[in-house]
Amino acid sequence: SVDSNLQAAQSSALPQVSQRDLQHEEFEELCDVLYRNSGFVTGEDLDRWCNEGFRFCAKPNFGLMQGHGGPCGVLAAVQAEIFRVLFFDDRFAARGVSRLSFPDAVDTALVKAAFVTALLNTLRRGLEEGGSIQLVTLRDDVSPLSARHFQTWRADALRVTSFASDEAFERAFTSDDQRLPVAFESGAGCLLFLLSCVMTRGLRWVRSDM
Repeated sequence: SVDSNLQAAQSSALPQVSQRDLQHEEFEELCDVLYRNSGFVTGEDLDRWCNEGFRFCAKPNFGLMQGHGGPCGVLAAVQAEIFRVLFFDDRFAARGVSRLSFPDAVDTALVKAAFVTALLNTLRRGLEEGGSIQLVTLRDDVSPLSARHFQTWRADALRVTSFASDEAFERAFTSDDQRLPVAFESGAGCLLFLLSCVMTRGLRWVRSDM
């Protein structure tokens, strides 16, 4: 489970990982920032976001699929970072991935590692000095199926995990067989990652950026 993965990461690096429930006031402000203030977002738009996760193609196996209109910006940003990591990061080049070729398939373990690194790198770009990576996930007792319609979302269904280091983040994804990426492969994966980006940047900074 997501929570058990994160608890395992906490046990190995207690000062680097902390968890809390999202506060009602934070949830309301997130809704204001993401869609309420625009005046153009419909319930159908929000539901599409609740049904788009990070899912990989069969060929090439490092390509992300999109099934619904709306989350293309999030998918494109993460996909670009996956490409950069796989083909231009020396750590991956040393493991047999060549930037001189564009294969149909890359070792599955490398794809998963690149995905985790891509999520981390994308989140880190929004960090202000003194901040920490904030990962928003559904609580373990909340079924992804129950989150398919945004009108059913509420603050106490969401958990925020703070990571003080890149290593703590990576451990949370690889701590046991039930890996954290499953949460982002679920129907609400893209929306959860967008919430994570906003929380990592900070609501105050996001408002000033707008």
